[in-house]
Amino acid sequence: MTELTLADLDTYDPRPQIHGGGERRYSCPLPGCRDKPRDRAHQCFCVNTNTGLYHCQRCRESGRLREFWTKTQPAPSTAARRAHLRRQFDMKPERDPDTPPILHADRIGVPVADSETAVAYLKRRGIPEHLATEAGLRFTHMREGQPAVLFPMRNENGSYIAAHARSIVDDRKKTRGPKKVCVFATPAAFNAHVLAVTEAPIDALSLALAGLPTIALIGTIAPPWLRRHVFSRRVLIATDADDAGEAAALTIGKELTAFGAQVHRLRPPDECKDWNDALVTLGYLAVRSFLESHDVEFIHPMAGHDIWDEYDPDDYQLSIDRVRRGESVRL
Repeated sequence: MTELTLADLDTYDPRPQIHGGGERRYSCPLPGCRDKPRDRAHQCFCVNTNTGLYHCQRCRESGRLREFWTKTQPAPSTAARRAHLRRQFDMKPERDPDTPPILHADRIGVPVADSETAVAYLKRRGIPEHLATEAGLRFTHMREGQPAVLFPMRNENGSYIAAHARSIVDDRKKTRGPKKVCVFATPAAFNAHVLAVTEAPIDALSLALAGLPTIALIGTIAPPWLRRHVFSRRVLIATDADDAGEAAALTIGKELTAFGAQVHRLRPPDECKDWNDALVTLGYLAVRSFLESHDVEFIHPMAGHDIWDEYDPDDYQLSIDRVRRGESVRL
């Protein structure tokens, strides 16, 4: 390819014809036209100064000016293309259950019993020191410096790979680690025949204090592996008494029922937004009495998709009110 620049053309023919659209006509400097006169009649070398393309109407040579050349990447070799395809379709190896935990949540900070500040905070929330210790709670400081209670979170294999911190002095919360595949679990919750599910770990401890093993989702979405461990187990959905809690109860209930769980909705007592609120407001004995007097027969059964498709919140609330007045109801 002949190397030509716009400067070369201007030097060879300093008086080109200039047209619109960046078009110019020069005398052709290429070997096939070199013997021709350099005058208007022989300006047959057309150049577009916007694209750099040129073409001589006499010698039929075409090309692009040197300043418009671009570097092109060499085509990948066959081996490189095959390696790229293998990377696209390779399956990632499954994580070995014996692999060390991602986050040693059970080693962060100090045991909660070693902090008077943490013990006092939990006492205000109705949680005794011995239960907090058994559940593995820790005391630490958040990145901003606030003292916080740390709730260790386990994965399906029981490894502590995430943690949820709750500030003691304000409402700040922070979760580290793969939250979507972990839960906070109270003692014996993983092996209990009857299991409650809450949103917050403090609610889980409140129910555990009353004798009900509980796991907390740290939110409203259950980890995918939970459904593999609920067959024939009684699961009480004890999410908050708000719109988000009710929606989560419906979603989790449908999913776990499809995998053989006996799912029931366990709502906090009236005027209480969650189970820790019930513990602090009503006291331990009242919560214990509430749970003992509300056998699972009174709670709306999540027995299958057909029942959920016909679910009427008004009828359900009416039935709950009848039960709380002492009338026996089975839905």
